[in-house]
Amino acid sequence: MSKGTGFHLDLLISGVLITVCSIFGLPWMCAAPVQTMTHYNSLLVMSRTHAPGEKPMIVDVREQRVTNLLVHIFIGLTMFSSAIFKLVPMSVLFGVFLYMGIVSLFGVQLFKRFKLLFIPAKHHPDVHYVRKVQTGKMHLFTLIQLALLSLFVYIKTTSVAFFFPCFLILLVPIRKFILPRMFQTKELDELDKEGEDEEDYPDGDQDEFDHAALPS
Repeated sequence: MSKGTGFHLDLLISGVLITVCSIFGLPWMCAAPVQTMTHYNSLLVMSRTHAPGEKPMIVDVREQRVTNLLVHIFIGLTMFSSAIFKLVPMSVLFGVFLYMGIVSLFGVQLFKRFKLLFIPAKHHPDVHYVRKVQTGKMHLFTLIQLALLSLFVYIKTTSVAFFFPCFLILLVPIRKFILPRMFQTKELDELDKEGEDEEDYPDGDQDEFDHAALPS
């Protein structure tokens, strides 16, 4: 991208706004939908002349401001559409969010490794964290993640839930100082790595849409 730094600038501005809003007790600003990697990937132009079985390559990125402008115009119009939104049942909204959560869950490596706990090793898929990490170590890492996730869910239901961000920050020293005593560096690199094998994308041309697997 000729203006790829704009993506990082948007996130920097969002971070500054969140800091200012936190000081004054104002609602947090979040990154707009058009700043997501999914939006950037929708602007990619992929090659159509590749050989059968070969991965398509990125030819160009259609950088433009039309989608940014339209999305924020529609967001602004929602202020005048409250009467219409009141007609939408809450069950419909919860259903949309539930569907989005389920769809994104299928692309999370933790969920994939959780399913491997119940599958014999000979039937494991040929992915990097299966090939390069011992099965026992892989399952141990998965169980540690599940234990921490369960702990955080429990904390959210207790009276100390307002300290949740502090508990979340504790993941940093756990990852930096405790896990390296239990796993080798190369093992942690493979288990931390999200996405598909790098060997499948020699030039870094990885399509993020592959991560949004729909439930079958």
